[in-house]
Amino acid sequence: RAGLEGMILGVVAAILVCGAGLLGELRVPDDPLLIVVAYFGLWLVGTGYGLITSVIAEVLPELGKFIRLLMMPLYILSGVIFPIAIIGEPYRSWLLLNPIAHGLEAARSGYAEYYAELPELSVAYMFAWALVMVFLGLALHRSFAQRLTSQ
Repeated sequence: RAGLEGMILGVVAAILVCGAGLLGELRVPDDPLLIVVAYFGLWLVGTGYGLITSVIAEVLPELGKFIRLLMMPLYILSGVIFPIAIIGEPYRSWLLLNPIAHGLEAARSGYAEYYAELPELSVAYMFAWALVMVFLGLALHRSFAQRLTSQ
């Protein structure tokens, strides 16, 4: 399912870029490779998160409800609504523990070279989290395969 979602994301992005080009509003990003890498890393983080939470929600339904409750604050704190660069330093370092913030800030800096890129920004940090989450999610699915398929 994650592969299908990734393909749909790519097709929708291509349609939007083509539509913007037809309307004369196409803006070529300054670093398209960084944008692709950032979105791929974010997709990997999402895949790992989905793998982990799918097992948790099935094995411990109460914890699954708690995870759904935490999603909105995590969405806001990841820098989706506002850029992490505008946050002051005592709090910015805490917000940059979130690997999604690194991916979003990398994608933003790939679109515009004048964007205030953070010195703490690390795409490798996001990929490290993504790989750990994917492997942990796959290990959880393997460990609880009997229980997941019997329900």
